[in-house]
Amino acid sequence: RIKQRLCSLTGVNDEDYTARRAELEQKYSIDYPLLPFCEEYELNYDQLLTETFLAFDPSAVSIALRPGIEAINTLPGEKSVLSNSPTPYVERMLNHFGIRQIFSEIHGSVPGQIIDKKNISTLAELVANTPTVMIDDTSENLIIPHILGWKTVWFPEKTVNKKPAHVDQIITTFEDLT
Repeated sequence: RIKQRLCSLTGVNDEDYTARRAELEQKYSIDYPLLPFCEEYELNYDQLLTETFLAFDPSAVSIALRPGIEAINTLPGEKSVLSNSPTPYVERMLNHFGIRQIFSEIHGSVPGQIIDKKNISTLAELVANTPTVMIDDTSENLIIPHILGWKTVWFPEKTVNKKPAHVDQIITTFEDLT
C-alpha cells in the first residue's frame, strides 16, 4: 500500500520505486520510506501516514503477538517500545492487541526524528544512564545497544543455532526473560 501510494503521488513507476527509494534515503540520510519522498516531492506527511500506515486494519488480517507477551508485566522497571514505524501506527497496533498499558513510552519515527536502531546517537539519546535491555527480532539491530552496554536479547523469527557475540540472550518466548 505504501509503495502504491508513493508511486501514484510522485509519478515514479513501479519498476523504478526501489532504486528511487534507495536514492532518496541516501540523499536525506533517512532509512525509512515515507519521509524522503515527503521531503523530495513536498508531500504532506500526516496525510500520507493516514492513507498508508493508518489505513491498515489489523483486525482484517491474521496477526498474532509473539509467545508469552504477558511476561513483560512481571519484569522490573519501565518498559518502552522502540520502533522505526510511525508512532501513531505503533500506538494503534499496541491498542489493537490490548497491551498499550504495559509501556510507559513509545519511541516511533516522526518527521525530524527517525528511529534508526543501527545509529548510536539515536539510541544513546533515547536512554541515558539507565540500565537498559533491548529485545529485537533482528540480530543486527542489537549491535549498537551492545556497544552502548545494554543487555541485548534476540527474539528471532526462526530457530537459530549460533549466538552472535553482541547478543546476550536468545529467546523463543517472552517467558524466557523471567
